[in-house]
Amino acid sequence: MNETIVKINSSFVSERINKVRFVETESSQEPDMFLSGSSDNKNNVKLWKLIRNEFSDEMESELVPKAFTKISVDGEVTGLEVVDHNNFVVSSGSGISFVWINRDIERNNLRENKRFKNLHKFKTGDSALCTGVALYDDSVCSIGEDGKIAVLSLTSQKLSAEIEKADSVTQTAVKFISYKELITGNRLGIMKSFDLRSGLKEATATFAISCEDEKKSNGVTCIAYHPTQQHIILGGSEEGSITVYDLRQPSYPASYLSAHDHAITELMFHPTQPDKLFSTSTNGEMWKWTQNMIQTIPQDFEAKTPLETVNSWLNGERAKKNVQISTVLSGLRKSITSVDCSKQSRLVCSCNNEAIYLIDNVY
Repeated sequence: MNETIVKINSSFVSERINKVRFVETESSQEPDMFLSGSSDNKNNVKLWKLIRNEFSDEMESELVPKAFTKISVDGEVTGLEVVDHNNFVVSSGSGISFVWINRDIERNNLRENKRFKNLHKFKTGDSALCTGVALYDDSVCSIGEDGKIAVLSLTSQKLSAEIEKADSVTQTAVKFISYKELITGNRLGIMKSFDLRSGLKEATATFAISCEDEKKSNGVTCIAYHPTQQHIILGGSEEGSITVYDLRQPSYPASYLSAHDHAITELMFHPTQPDKLFSTSTNGEMWKWTQNMIQTIPQDFEAKTPLETVNSWLNGERAKKNVQISTVLSGLRKSITSVDCSKQSRLVCSCNNEAIYLIDNVY
């Protein structure tokens, strides 16, 4: 692996954090605020601000997070997505909350605008856990243990669509691909795509992530799509592998990459540098994947047709040879639960050792 010189600051926060997301600024500067969602006995979402460490001996003082305010939630936080610099959505317990960040008031500056309770229920009527949330423009999608898809509108703050029997088992991951299409994954390793505008209540495509042992199930733990080529879908798994699909040909995987030795917890493409992907795992590792674009010679090369560019993720068994991998974090011995990357060169991640890691100059 290639070594990368990075600046890492760790801060002990005395609680287990399950999700972290930056609150981007309106300027081009690095974000100095982020949100966290806990998975402890009493759970909350906190707003953190990065401040200079006054006890640092360095000429350039390191940044440390300070919690400014929090809001209580029902159950552990399973999803956290930022709408803009003033709003975010959080999934916890059996529902979804829309929350507003009020920057004009120094104290108590998180306000819940709307809470959707009991979005997910079993056939017995008992509440089911809301296992994830996805966001695209005005639409918020919720998935759960009951296999249901619920789509909410940020503008009207109402339920806009639902698919009661989207899956027969617990859904574990969800991602919007466009304003009308989303991908879900379940604990048995099956991914499905749904067209929300078609009115259909069934999946438009169903495909399974790969597994080294065909006799075992390989649950989908997370889903990511390529920022500029959204037909390229990556599914992280319990066994630590990454399966790549091309939605233009979803009948078979485009690539299968044996990655971490333990389950992958999150896959995150850099928002403005699509050649970079970050992966985290339950064994306390974070990797950076940097892809190389491959040029192929077309059949009519003699006609001086320009070389075609093939995305490395679609290069089958040779995909990993065309992607450079470097270690960002390792040896934490506890699960890295979440990671987020700014539009510049800053990362924030959470770990089950009750610490938050701020990583600068990673690019």
